Amino acid sequence: MYLRSFIPVIFPVVKIENKGLSVKELLIRFKNYRLFSSDKSFFQLGIVWFTFSTILIITIILTYGITANENYIGCMSATCYKTFIESYKLPIGILSLLIPFGAIYAAQHRSEISIAQIKVTESQNNIANYYKHLEEFKHLLEDNNFLTEVTNYRQLHLKIFPDVKSGNYKIPNSNRSKLVSEFLSVYGKLKELENLSRNVIKSDEAGSVKKEKILKEIVAAYEPIKRLRKQFEISLNDQDSITKAGLKEYIDKIQMYNYISAISHTASMFLEICKFSGEFKVPSIMVALSELNDNNDVIGGLPTNRPLSFNLPIISEDGERRRVTKIHTLVTDFESSEG
Repeated sequence: MYLRSFIPVIFPVVKIENKGLSVKELLIRFKNYRLFSSDKSFFQLGIVWFTFSTILIITIILTYGITANENYIGCMSATCYKTFIESYKLPIGILSLLIPFGAIYAAQHRSEISIAQIKVTESQNNIANYYKHLEEFKHLLEDNNFLTEVTNYRQLHLKIFPDVKSGNYKIPNSNRSKLVSEFLSVYGKLKELENLSRNVIKSDEAGSVKKEKILKEIVAAYEPIKRLRKQFEISLNDQDSITKAGLKEYIDKIQMYNYISAISHTASMFLEICKFSGEFKVPSIMVALSELNDNNDVIGGLPTNRPLSFNLPIISEDGERRRVTKIHTLVTDFESSEG
């Protein structure tokens, strides 16, 4: 009787406005809702008000129900206090729950504040370390005379170390794989160029035709280098503006040495940049191309009268040197005597 009359007061009707949100979106919002927030004071937390209000309301209901069904009179005697405690034991017990709940919530709120303070400190340290790392990176470029070739050294730094602002100073595997893949493409094209040069010598074609074939192959070998320079904010050079289309006009103007030198220089640049990360494992293909040279010391032109050799080691598909095992045939004394 009494409980029913209090229901409208205790549980007021709340109008929930669903602004076109699906059930899934509502569940996601509920999941992301934070019960404890370091941005609010303890008594501004919704869970504190909800818990305390619920306990107080239940206590009031029980107290009202007990009082309304008994004929109590006011007195200050010991018997009256004893009767009060015995009669109102349940609402008093429920009301006492405010103490443990308050202590738990306060501890959790302090924990959230501490976590937030730690995150702020880490963020400040990461920012300071980022600028220190960037400064050392710039010094690296200056010491190796690379800075003038870089369009934007800050962008290059972020592309090589994409997670540096969050305190991660490692070069991600995706960047390593990209470098290995592009340098392997260069390696394959240079090997094809060596084979082509041997065939060109034997060919009866005109010199201009032979030169055009050599030129096409060296331009193709340089294409991955061009992609890397563009992706990592390295300024373009004369070789970067030349494509396979219309190569005939460049036959007598291009020096193959310039391409070999540009490939070697770019590989050396990435080698030094990647070594800036102490945990980076330098792939053999990068070292091999940084030491690239023409065995016959071509200074200019496009040679068609001799085979080309770039002294490249045997590299496997993972960018590392392939081990070559020599197989020795063991001949026994018995076999040699039979021979």
